[in-house]
Amino acid sequence: MRLAALAAMLTLTCAGLLAAQDRIDAPPAERSYSSPSHHFTLSLHGQQAIFRTGSGKLIWQKILPHQQGPRDALVTNDGHTILADEWINVASPHAIVLLDRAGGAIAHFSAEDIFRTLGVQKQVIVSKASHGVWITDGPTVTLDGKSVIFHSGGRTLTLHLADGHLSVSD
Repeated sequence: MRLAALAAMLTLTCAGLLAAQDRIDAPPAERSYSSPSHHFTLSLHGQQAIFRTGSGKLIWQKILPHQQGPRDALVTNDGHTILADEWINVASPHAIVLLDRAGGAIAHFSAEDIFRTLGVQKQVIVSKASHGVWITDGPTVTLDGKSVIFHSGGRTLTLHLADGHLSVSD
């Protein structure tokens, strides 16, 4: 009887430890991203996004499709906003979202789109990911400000801001 009770306690303790390791914290209540020039600022409150000029004038606001908001965001000097992945670790239908200065969607890519574009086995991409299920590093704006770079699966993924086209290189 004591052995069964001890085994049950050990099982519950182990299950609790595993659940704690798998737990994903909610994003901070507010996150803010500014363009390098500080002419634009994106504020995230969960799924709510507010985009303002550096002086605080509202440009747009919207509810984002991400379950708890994006994992990362980037604002460029010309006012493009790049939303990267989901806060939670899922193969998101919103892996990359590119918005123009007015908040309109230029491009929208799912994780499956990313996997296909990279041309690398999904297991390799996931095993190399350090942010979510596909991002190894990034997003980073190129020096000319015309593209955003992500590293994933041992390859470089380039998002062209003018038209939302994705290209890949080694």
